[in-house]
Amino acid sequence: MKGPMPDPVTCTFCGRSFDASPEQQERELRTLCDDHFCLDCACHADPAILAAVGEDRLLDIIENWYG
Repeated sequence: MKGPMPDPVTCTFCGRSFDASPEQQERELRTLCDDHFCLDCACHADPAILAAVGEDRLLDIIENWYG
């Protein structure tokens, strides 16, 4: 018997889910300080992300998003 499905991981800042529905584009999320965030929130320099990581670290994360 299968257990309950785990809750989908969502962006802490905009609430978008990594496990998007077929109608939505899937979001790739990064984890930092127990928060998850998507590239859109990172690129828009959400003030909460800036407060958590600082501008230099955020720019480094964005530049290396896809490896």
